[in-house]
Amino acid sequence: MIWATGFRPHHPYLPDEMLDPKGALHHDEGVGVHAGIFSLGTVFNKRRNSSFIDGVGRDAEELTPDIRAHLDRSVALAR
Repeated sequence: MIWATGFRPHHPYLPDEMLDPKGALHHDEGVGVHAGIFSLGTVFNKRRNSSFIDGVGRDAEELTPDIRAHLDRSVALAR
């Protein structure tokens, strides 16, 4: 889990192929283009208020099944 706050994306710890030209994480409604990468709190993550405290909760609820499915697959592969 990465917790970050600020006014613009800044992810120097991620490979360039995970980022768009502006430095924001490539994702589709919070699901990253690379397995195991998820995003919350970004502008228009799922809806207009995704980057605000009152909007991130709904996004988190909707993203939880995707995260759970990823973790289930990871556990199954580890067995």
